[in-house]
Amino acid sequence: LLPAMTGICLLSANASDYTDNPFLAIKFFSLLLALANAWWAHKIPAWKNRRHIEPTKSDNAALARAGFGSLVCWVLVISAGRLIGYW
Repeated sequence: LLPAMTGICLLSANASDYTDNPFLAIKFFSLLLALANAWWAHKIPAWKNRRHIEPTKSDNAALARAGFGSLVCWVLVISAGRLIGYW
């Protein structure tokens, strides 16, 4: 919650300066992908059944893909956010 609040404040302070910054678009797009990945991960059967039955190899693979996708998306969000100031 704190990063979202401070990010909104920082963006609103100099919004016109960031209109041509490609890293802002990358950050927002990767944030959208990260949220979509989280939604998708909660919808797969392996996630829903993880507490009731032992996951199979295919369940573990699906959960690993969701975790890897989350890791990649959030690293992109953080990296693009750091690079916004250097453009």
